Amino acid sequence: METTVKLDDELFAEAKHFAKRSHRSLSEVVAEALHEKLSRANGQASPKQNVSSFNLELHPDIRRLTGLAPAGLDAETVYHEHLARRHK
Repeated sequence: METTVKLDDELFAEAKHFAKRSHRSLSEVVAEALHEKLSRANGQASPKQNVSSFNLELHPDIRRLTGLAPAGLDAETVYHEHLARRHK
């Protein structure tokens, strides 16, 4: 859903800077902040409170990855193959 929200210039700039540093969109940052505020106001623990600050600094593509790499994985070879495919 799209909506318009009015923010003072300083808050807007700080939120944009935070979003950029954490490799997220401003929409994601605002939605998370609202979710946390509303959860606290309703006396509920926000599920986002369990996420470490380190996770918030990861690029979104990295945050979406799950699972473990196979024991015999040659990461360097896989990475070079990925680069070769990407930069044809």
